[in-house]
Amino acid sequence: KYIFFNFFYEKRRIFIASNKSKILSISIFGIFKKNAIYWINASSNNALKIGGNHFLMWEALKYFKKMRFQFFEFGEGFLKIIRIKIY
Repeated sequence: KYIFFNFFYEKRRIFIASNKSKILSISIFGIFKKNAIYWINASSNNALKIGGNHFLMWEALKYFKKMRFQFFEFGEGFLKIIRIKIY
């Protein structure tokens, strides 16, 4: 509720994928200057089957490129961290 109603419009972008009257996926991005940060996504089971998340990510990338954003941060992946000594 906080993100949708209280977060300044200039500091967020919300992308919605729908099928007629049903929302399938929602992706929210935080904005700082000309940087976009992938914040959160919610999808229905149908959206997961037909690639709703991928569609929204692609549309967001096209939008931020068109708006001349400098960076697009995909967020954390929570992968196993491997430390390698490089020197």
